[in-house]
Amino acid sequence: MNSESNASKRIVIFEDTPEKLSEFKKELDKLFADDLVEVYDFNTLYSDKKEKLFKQSEKIHDKLKSIFEDPAAPIEMVIVDLDLSQYRDYDISEPVISNVCDSLGIPICMYSRQTDESELERIRNWSDRHIVLDSNQPLSKIAGQCADIFKGFQSIKEEFKTIEGKSSLGPMDLISRILKAPEGAEALIVHYTTGYFSLMTQRLGDPEQRNRFFPVLLGYWIYNSVLRFPGVLLNETAAASYLDIDVEFFKNNREVKDAFEESRYRGPFHEIMPSWWKDGLDDLLSEIDIESETEIPVSHLYLKQKGIEKIPRARCEEGDHEGAGFYCIITKKPVCADHSTGNIAWLPQGAIHSRICSSKWDELGPWFGF
Repeated sequence: MNSESNASKRIVIFEDTPEKLSEFKKELDKLFADDLVEVYDFNTLYSDKKEKLFKQSEKIHDKLKSIFEDPAAPIEMVIVDLDLSQYRDYDISEPVISNVCDSLGIPICMYSRQTDESELERIRNWSDRHIVLDSNQPLSKIAGQCADIFKGFQSIKEEFKTIEGKSSLGPMDLISRILKAPEGAEALIVHYTTGYFSLMTQRLGDPEQRNRFFPVLLGYWIYNSVLRFPGVLLNETAAASYLDIDVEFFKNNREVKDAFEESRYRGPFHEIMPSWWKDGLDDLLSEIDIESETEIPVSHLYLKQKGIEKIPRARCEEGDHEGAGFYCIITKKPVCADHSTGNIAWLPQGAIHSRICSSKWDELGPWFGF
């Protein structure tokens, strides 16, 4: 897509290293080749408006906001390198960009290529105002994640348009509709909306405010909370652990995944974070009639009925034994209750399958004030 006039949606990149910018933009252009989406770097898109606009720090916010609000160039998402120190034409930083995006209801993704950010730091910095991507991966993969995140926000916006204004729908009804949640999941979903994400259960001002901000806030909440911390939804590793199936066997066996297809999550961001509804898995396993006591996991009996035999069990990576059931949010591996700690105060209350393995709990305790 070479014509700006044909683009209905725009993504803007703030990346101050020319080589990385070129690679990043090229990857995104390929990903959106068949869509009405155009990707611009900030320098190119607003080259006619630079003129030292950003040299006076006290006016940066207002000037950037006026550019973002330009009706001739509506912006649907912003991607930002956390370190913009190499910009020479103007003085602009990630906090200013984030603040402007927050004030306008524009989704923002951040990454840093300058630091070896640990999972600990990413967890400590989770937010309902932006998405921070794992920078310890190739730019091509980060670009793919940005594309999936963009599609996720777009799907929320489109779904929100179809149900907004229906007076019979309360906040939780609306959230459940957008998540495409199965019956019964709402009881656990609501525990993700308390505390840090309490805004999700409040009404946002007038209809125009709701239409602009609610889909974005909801997107952050889904990505940063519901999908990130297993509970109502289980990612691949967490699902395998819960089902007592070896993680690699679960991930790489198409027949096994097909057997649990009915419980797969199909809501926003499902492409970047494949997940399964816990209640959906329970419903499938409830179909198994266990006539007598058995040590065979119910999920294995279920798969046996599907013609799948010789299923290896999940292993607790901390205790090095068969049987796990939970997910360590630091190591991203299966753990059992005896070799991990749960009920972590700063996690969403609904994240009942998210724990920290014993060794990491002991190691990182001082960081979290345990």
